[in-house]
Amino acid sequence: MIVNRLKAVILAGLTTTGALIAAPIVESLVNDGVLPKGIGAILLTLWGWLSAIFIWLAGESSISNWILLATCIFLIYSASHYCKLRLKYTTDSNSEDYEPPTLDLTSKQLKVFYYIGQAIDNREPIDFDNITKATKLSILSTEKTLLELIDLDLISTEKGYFGVTNFKLTHRGRDYYLELYSNETT
Repeated sequence: MIVNRLKAVILAGLTTTGALIAAPIVESLVNDGVLPKGIGAILLTLWGWLSAIFIWLAGESSISNWILLATCIFLIYSASHYCKLRLKYTTDSNSEDYEPPTLDLTSKQLKVFYYIGQAIDNREPIDFDNITKATKLSILSTEKTLLELIDLDLISTEKGYFGVTNFKLTHRGRDYYLELYSNETT
């Protein structure tokens, strides 16, 4: 009985410590725009529920409850990851009224777009500096061209490590790159 109470008190202390450590991290992510505003209240409520569940598990439950909880967490994670990947790689290219995009890009846009496609094929990093060096365009011209390609929904941005902005092709951009690539090889 005393051991179970001691485990519950230690686990409550650990969850409180975890919340104290996580709060400033979440706040900085909200301030940087990585997380949406209002997420703190949701995370705090979720943390309260999880800490209550873990205190219950530490104090009064058998190993079978732990195994059941771990299995549920694994299944929920696997299902959400599968759905995320499924949505990411599903396009409307199987529908009957689908037509590959036809765009009239300027020479600068084609140069930058084609470099991004080739860099993805070669698994090279695609950040602003690499694009500027490879295409030999000025910094302002490269920036303007990238913004135009983003407006055309051919490329998108994602934050990499240490705040570096990386570029990737959208679904429409992949279709257009494959069309350009097939025309070049034939």
